[in-house]
Amino acid sequence: MFFKTDNDGTVLHGRMAGCGSDLVIYAPGARGNTVDAEKYCEPLEDKYGFSTFTYDLRGIGKSKGSQFDLENQLHDIQYAIDAGIRKMKEEAKVPIV
Repeated sequence: MFFKTDNDGTVLHGRMAGCGSDLVIYAPGARGNTVDAEKYCEPLEDKYGFSTFTYDLRGIGKSKGSQFDLENQLHDIQYAIDAGIRKMKEEAKVPIV
């Protein structure tokens, strides 16, 4: 899935998986992406029943933008959390508040 940041409109790529009603947001490390995150997220989904959401950092994987834009990358964590919660609500895994 793709989501757009509110501050500058950069399009980031995210990965939602699992079928649980509890959501874990995985924020990738330096040069991290959704492919790398799968090795950490899949056990949370399969063994513990969580839903997980992770994303490609700016300029990494399928995300747009400059990977050297640290100020915006800090804001991207909040946009990723919002995108994960929005997706959970769309799939009715959490009550819509």
